[in-house]
Amino acid sequence: MDLKLWLKHLLKAYRRVRRCTDEGRALMSLDLQVLINGLQHFVSINVKPKLQTVETFVKEYSKTQVIGLVNLVAMTKSWKRKIRLEVLEKIEASVI
Repeated sequence: MDLKLWLKHLLKAYRRVRRCTDEGRALMSLDLQVLINGLQHFVSINVKPKLQTVETFVKEYSKTQVIGLVNLVAMTKSWKRKIRLEVLEKIEASVI
């Protein structure tokens, strides 16, 4: 099977996950790193750039969950808009 096709199927499988804990996302990220390291032994090309899409998906999903949580807390605690935006800016700056 072609690596590109295999990665497409992996990303499709990750997108089907409806609910996932932080630990689950961390395990997805760890699994991806193990996969990258393992594939380096079997293929002659650098696979990390090809897996960038999947890696970005896992990270962005986690960031989206954090932002949603901050917005929920801001709403329930009646934060002012300025404070909420400052917190979100700090989160955006710290997330890699």
